[in-house]
Amino acid sequence: MKANSAPRQITSQGTEAVSSFRLSIENSVHIMTILRDTLYSDRILAVLREYASNAWDAHRSVGKHETPIKVSMPRETDPVLKIRDYGPGLDDHDVMAVYTQYGESSKRDTDDQVGALGIGCKSAFAYTDQFTVTSWHNGTKSVYVAVLDKSNVGEMRRLHQEPCDEETGIEIQVPVLTKDISGFHERAKYLFSAFYPAPDINIDLPAPPELLNGRGHLELDGSRWTAVMGCVPYRLDMDQLPQDEVYSRLRNIGGSIHLDIGDVEISASREELKYTSKTVNALVARLEELQDLYLENFVASLKHKDSWQQRRLVASVRGALNLPVPKGLEHLKLPNSRITIYTSDLTKPETFRWVDKELLVSSQTTLVLHTEDKSVKGYSMNYRDALIAPLPNKTPEDVQEELKTYLPDNYLDGIPQDTTENRSWYSHRVPASSRPKDPRHLAKLFRLDDVYSEPLSRRWEIVNRTPQDDDVFVILHKFEVNHSQAFYHQVREDRRLADALGISDKLPAIYGYKLAAEKKAKGVPYSEWRKRFFVENLPADKRKLLENRILVELFRMDDCHKVTAPLKTWLSAVQKRLGSKHTIVKVLKDIHDVIDRSKEVNHLSGLTERFNIKNGGAKRRHKLLTSRYPLLNRYGFFAVLQPRYQRDISSDLALWLDYIQLVDRDRSAQ
Repeated sequence: MKANSAPRQITSQGTEAVSSFRLSIENSVHIMTILRDTLYSDRILAVLREYASNAWDAHRSVGKHETPIKVSMPRETDPVLKIRDYGPGLDDHDVMAVYTQYGESSKRDTDDQVGALGIGCKSAFAYTDQFTVTSWHNGTKSVYVAVLDKSNVGEMRRLHQEPCDEETGIEIQVPVLTKDISGFHERAKYLFSAFYPAPDINIDLPAPPELLNGRGHLELDGSRWTAVMGCVPYRLDMDQLPQDEVYSRLRNIGGSIHLDIGDVEISASREELKYTSKTVNALVARLEELQDLYLENFVASLKHKDSWQQRRLVASVRGALNLPVPKGLEHLKLPNSRITIYTSDLTKPETFRWVDKELLVSSQTTLVLHTEDKSVKGYSMNYRDALIAPLPNKTPEDVQEELKTYLPDNYLDGIPQDTTENRSWYSHRVPASSRPKDPRHLAKLFRLDDVYSEPLSRRWEIVNRTPQDDDVFVILHKFEVNHSQAFYHQVREDRRLADALGISDKLPAIYGYKLAAEKKAKGVPYSEWRKRFFVENLPADKRKLLENRILVELFRMDDCHKVTAPLKTWLSAVQKRLGSKHTIVKVLKDIHDVIDRSKEVNHLSGLTERFNIKNGGAKRRHKLLTSRYPLLNRYGFFAVLQPRYQRDISSDLALWLDYIQLVDRDRSAQ
């Protein structure tokens, strides 16, 4: 891939001396160690990605665009990863003098290949201390082994050469720990979903998505976006893009966009995109193009479907993308996923009435015709079902005859139909003489007693009191709040949370007014009260614990509960080197506090998001650390604490403490 280097023009005055920045020979081992041990956050994926993309590039360099590379995934009986290409291969000089050089690449003058950085062919050293390179070139087979020697520089050793008549190419063999085999398989399924052609591989890969004109695909029920450039998939962070209409429509779904090589810029590790103006502009343009392609194909796909299917599909797309009804389908009159019955949305029927006021546009909706001499209230119905009943002096046969024209005329043809004779029915009626009179049905004011009893009326006790200005209240309709029982779940959760915070004694009584007595209500609605209550009454130690939990999330250590032992070891060593008052030591102590109190943290889950509790302290500390020590921001000190990086962390610790103290000395000298 061509390097993105912009011309620079420098103007200076009063210059007395000039010196160039460069890498010193004596520090080269240190630089190579950083490139090996800290560049990649996911070392397994790095090995697969770098060698597979090198093989993909090799095929393109000789015009074998349709020839798959060969990948042999490790198995317990053969724990070795093998990646073979059928490109030109390398001669002995290229292997010994070029392949071994950090930063050396032959791909910087073309956008037909994804490589360019000159680092990936050494990526196996991030996972293991040795790997094998076999080259078939110009009638000769050469076998080499790359090893990390005592100097930590690394050596390439030729083991064997012999004449051969095999097809040219390169094969990389990397030994794999048995415990990592499943990890290699899992990441291979993700990586090779972007490969075209798919590799010749010894595991089953998921079927690739069907692309729209090769530009990408949309998943309305998805949650993650991927940007594919060449053969490499990158996580697409939608929050890095302008928050315009395209962003608002696509951020809550998923899919992929496929880019031409060189369209966007990438990080040195090839794990992430660099969100420069060039990258952002390319992503936005491709997302807009993909959206337009999707809608064009979507509208075309509806032409041969019945109108009910059209309604369902349009409603689902509108709900996911927040788009207006596509052109050519305006006759469907779909302001949302519900059709209001007694408006101009539908014509008035002559032989039947709609029992419900709305028709839900759903794949699970069924039009049910009442055909029996029983009350419509007694039938077992799915809440998505739409019930219709014959008008007086009309028969079910009359209704069925009208439906033949009514449904097509109202763009409902194709809706599933059924009759009540296929539904179970039970009587709700109790003889008046034996029906108990519940005083709750006559009362207007109640106090919530419990949140579990059935029926709902038993959860409230009648009270006779004068409403006060500091009351907390809800409005009841059939003992539901806002036509839903979700209120009772909220109360249960709030009581659990208050108990976890030790403030349950501050919970007030909750009063309920029937809808007819709504005007007599005084005080604060429960929905407003609960937002203020937890913010105002959150104990200081719990607030501190929440901030520490947010700090853990900002440093992407969500599985920190798995690293208790190494964190204690690190904390002791770091405190010994940096002192107990150092910012990083304080952060490690706070993270350790989150681990020790993990059960308590779980009880507080969702508190920050639910009640918008401010968390600026954690964000400020994170920003301070990542700006002061920029290498910590992505691949460093905290990342290697996570379980997947625990290979040999003792050497990482020494390197990172050196780096931190170097930054501290520079700041002190300023």
